[in-house]
Amino acid sequence: MNAKHFFLAGLFFSLLICFTGCTARKVVGSPEERLEAEVRVSRGIPFLDIYGADRQRVVSVRLGMNTSEGSFEKRIKIEAQPQVEAVRSVYHLSAGKRSEVDAARNNAVFSLVNADGYRLQVEVGISETGVAFRYRMPGKRNIRVLDDYTAFTFPKEAKGYFLPISEHRRADGSIVPRYEAAYEIGVPITHTSAGHAGWCYPALVQSSAGKQTYWTLLTETAVRGNYCGTHLAEGDSIGNLRIAYPESVKNGRKTVDYPVFNNATPWRVLVVSPRLSDVVENTWATDLATEEFKPTRAYRPGRAAWSWLRYGDEATTYEEQKHFIDLADTLGFEYCLVDACWDVRIGRERMADLAAYARERGVGLWLWYNCSVDKKGQAKTPKGCLRTHEDRLKEMGWLKSIGVAGIKVNFFGHDQQEALRFYEDLVEDANSFGLAVNLHGAALPRGWERMYPNVLTAEAVMGMERAMVDRQVEDERARHIAMLVFTRNAVAPVDFTPVVLGEQLGMDGGRPVMRSTTAAFELALPVVLHSGVQHYGLVPADLETFPSFVFDYLTDVPASWDETRLIDGRPGEYVVLARRSGSRWFVAAINGRKQPLRLTLDLSFAGQTHFRQISSRGKNGVDCRPVDASRLLTVEVGVSDGVIFY
Repeated sequence: MNAKHFFLAGLFFSLLICFTGCTARKVVGSPEERLEAEVRVSRGIPFLDIYGADRQRVVSVRLGMNTSEGSFEKRIKIEAQPQVEAVRSVYHLSAGKRSEVDAARNNAVFSLVNADGYRLQVEVGISETGVAFRYRMPGKRNIRVLDDYTAFTFPKEAKGYFLPISEHRRADGSIVPRYEAAYEIGVPITHTSAGHAGWCYPALVQSSAGKQTYWTLLTETAVRGNYCGTHLAEGDSIGNLRIAYPESVKNGRKTVDYPVFNNATPWRVLVVSPRLSDVVENTWATDLATEEFKPTRAYRPGRAAWSWLRYGDEATTYEEQKHFIDLADTLGFEYCLVDACWDVRIGRERMADLAAYARERGVGLWLWYNCSVDKKGQAKTPKGCLRTHEDRLKEMGWLKSIGVAGIKVNFFGHDQQEALRFYEDLVEDANSFGLAVNLHGAALPRGWERMYPNVLTAEAVMGMERAMVDRQVEDERARHIAMLVFTRNAVAPVDFTPVVLGEQLGMDGGRPVMRSTTAAFELALPVVLHSGVQHYGLVPADLETFPSFVFDYLTDVPASWDETRLIDGRPGEYVVLARRSGSRWFVAAINGRKQPLRLTLDLSFAGQTHFRQISSRGKNGVDCRPVDASRLLTVEVGVSDGVIFY
């Protein structure tokens, strides 16, 4: 072999090593340089690394997919450093944690090139509080996902706050939706769930980078019928949390339901900060979403009375529902919900009369629908009225004709692409008739309150309905809610259905379920939890049991907020949260610990010197007194207790 051949062979070998082994790095920083994102290739495998301000790596994300357009698993190279674009998301939210959002980030698009020369773009957005990314194939349609290699790697010492996937059947055969479980709090990143099915979004991780502790909230957004909802597989032995896809059973075998998409995947989001306030106050889920259709009317957030939580189907009668409409009217609530079996127990003709009765009192009526396709259990009616477009045109036309304000649609809580297509079709049809929507027994909302302006709230939580009939769930409810503020409610409105003032909640196996929290804890929840429609667990008899200042407060608490601030808190332990409506602040604290909590609060940020404080007097009693907020306030909050300043 002559010298020329030696040179060419050496050059080819060097290029091959660089193609498969060398590390190529492309960097984009946040606008104020608190965070930095670096896309690199190591041994032919692409990664996205996120660094804190001290240049310590917080989390590493393996990138790549296998699609019908090509595989991007290994032997990858990155094209030239992309241009960085400054992006601002400026928008209004009627059902969010703040009404006016102005969020700045830097965007860059990286091209991953495989050995066959095919390209997969990775669009990265970075702000001071996190990083988001998505895969793109511009101009391509009907791209089938064959596998997804995306995985999040944290230090092995990291702790997870994880929601296990829960898909099992109740005694009646009905399916418990996957998001209706309790978080596992502060577990090792390698922890396995009881069912070994993985973890739902959002997932919270506490880790260290250098000398700094970081909190990372993992979720996804801008998910519509063009994709499916994903989740996290359980962490492996080195702390990798890989993205996983929903499964279904076909012909007796489990099958992964990979989606078919056009142009781009949804965004995967990592809220990254040393401060828990950035996690709770973040707006990433809506920053990255875009409005899918224009609202046909202004959809107004509000508070709702409803009977079903306390009294079940038996209260779904014409006369009883008039009492709850009157309760809404007395408290100044905007809505009243008539739940399951109204078509049988009240009937359509009398429902028109009931809607007129509500309208005369300035109360908007919501009606419940069963949208399940499951043949086992979940037989409550009306069922099947909203399954097809033709069904919806007929039913929604009738609802509009009698003046119904919104619909609560239940029992379709899975993440398959077909379910998300149904959500999208249903809410768009509802908007055509001016109907607001509450997605109950549903999948996690993923930017939907901005994408679909008539979607005011969604369940996707183990809420008060479960606690009413499960002593174990009720006993841990304070801790559970103290977890939800940092996870589920940090990414979307939640229909928890709070504020039950009765001492006995329900029955569990023939034994009564007694309320485990104080009345003050219950009264704090409309501030602690936000929902575009807040369904209160109140009954008319409560008006005679509690002092009038309780209902003066409930009349004052709005369902929409202009600003939200986390004052103090720890996931699964306690929360102090402040929300502003107009110029008025509401501050609430709850204690999820098993021991009393002593708080020192500085409320000077509110710009007002006087508040009223509602706190406990025994388990079921409450006091209200004026306080001077010009100085530090020290308060004692008991076990499963709360306090409110307003």
